Amino acid sequence: MGYYESLSNIIKESGKTLKELSEECRKEGVKIDPSYISKLQTRKLPPASEEINTAIAKACNADVDLLLYEAYMEEAPLLIKSYITKSLASFKQVSKAILSTQLPENMLSLIDEQLNKLPDVFFIKQFLEQEVPQVGHNDFFIAKDQNNTDVKYLLSHLLDTKMLDNSMEPRIPMGSKIHLDNPDKVKSGDFVAVKLDDDIHVVRRLVIVDDQILLLSENLEYPPIIISNKDSLQIVGKVKAVTIDV
Repeated sequence: MGYYESLSNIIKESGKTLKELSEECRKEGVKIDPSYISKLQTRKLPPASEEINTAIAKACNADVDLLLYEAYMEEAPLLIKSYITKSLASFKQVSKAILSTQLPENMLSLIDEQLNKLPDVFFIKQFLEQEVPQVGHNDFFIAKDQNNTDVKYLLSHLLDTKMLDNSMEPRIPMGSKIHLDNPDKVKSGDFVAVKLDDDIHVVRRLVIVDDQILLLSENLEYPPIIISNKDSLQIVGKVKAVTIDV
């Protein structure tokens, strides 16, 4: 994404004014005024120092490592940038290959989409914290293992999504984070994320009635979705938890 885009995003997502951020940074022992932050956002200044970036990230309740990484990459020599970019691309391929051996096919497109959204620093942290499979000449095999720590680490970040509407309120508030689990053991009455024919993902309560499946919302303004052919239903994941940021 780049330093300036990342900075603008974390400031926007914090919901705080530049004045409030300036005051929060002072609490961290870093004295910067709102106009300085504004100039950073508009690319009128080079990336801030590690101390300032750390203070801004903390003031925004954002990932400090993300902002520090993007600041470094913004000013890194081209050779270093190219090396890191190519290394990360290879590691992402390995991550996708690991997941493809562990998950049902109907989940792979969502996982691939989520992987592409993750910042580079996520993969760097994973590389440093997890045991990485040995790969040679792009040919490798990873046996299916439900206790595979690499898979669990990836899935804990990938099988999360935000509730984008109020169809499941009050049980699942709009804007809350939905944590999904492997859909293999879904039963009638569970809350699930499903992919519809028009490539839209929705969260509903799954109810099995004879040979049909009903997808019911908690908000009665949303009509039930009737699936006549069980085999056509693409369940992305089972909702195992819901969290709300405060």
